Amino acid sequence: HAGGQASLQRALKINDVIDPNHPDCRNQRAYKIDGVNFQLLSWQGGTNRNNRSCLLQVTGPGFNLVLSGDIEVDAELALLNNLQGKVDWLMVPHHGSRTSSSPALLNHLMPQWAVIAAGFNNAFRHPHPEIVMRYQNRGAHVISTAEQGALIFKGETLEQAIIEIARYTDKQLIITDPSIKNIRVGGHYKTDNINSLLASLSQTLEIKLEQKGSQLHLSAID
Repeated sequence: HAGGQASLQRALKINDVIDPNHPDCRNQRAYKIDGVNFQLLSWQGGTNRNNRSCLLQVTGPGFNLVLSGDIEVDAELALLNNLQGKVDWLMVPHHGSRTSSSPALLNHLMPQWAVIAAGFNNAFRHPHPEIVMRYQNRGAHVISTAEQGALIFKGETLEQAIIEIARYTDKQLIITDPSIKNIRVGGHYKTDNINSLLASLSQTLEIKLEQKGSQLHLSAID
């Protein structure tokens, strides 16, 4: 779980590492930086290291997310009332293990994006297909670091996140719905096209995103 820690320490200045034994985690500290609210959560009643994971709930202008650590079903249920409902992004608990992602948690959070942090061809075969289907059945876009690599999200809009995924996975973003105006069908949109794309999508209430090989297909939902 900390395999990349040494490279991060070389690249970044890290003032502190908050693990389950850190006072901020045990005390479930809340703080605010630049208009973004951070809330640490943990279940001190957890009987194993997974269930004592330190969670981070983040709420900012126009976005919210939960980083869930390795919690399993018991911790999910214990912390359910402390977690905000309806999140944009959820880091899928325990890499998509079958011991996590309970229906109760998913029904409470209903994430638009379910992000699975898992190694390529990992020995545990995470994520479990049943768990992936559980998210998809609730309308979540499921993406995995094992397939897409490192992911960068921006909190402005869902459409912005779609563009960033296309950009950082080197996948072509294909506009398949002619009702989305002023967009060249088959266009490969990167940073310099974001503003015009967002302007064209501003009247679209719902977006459907499908991955087809090396392409991301974007269409409007009536």
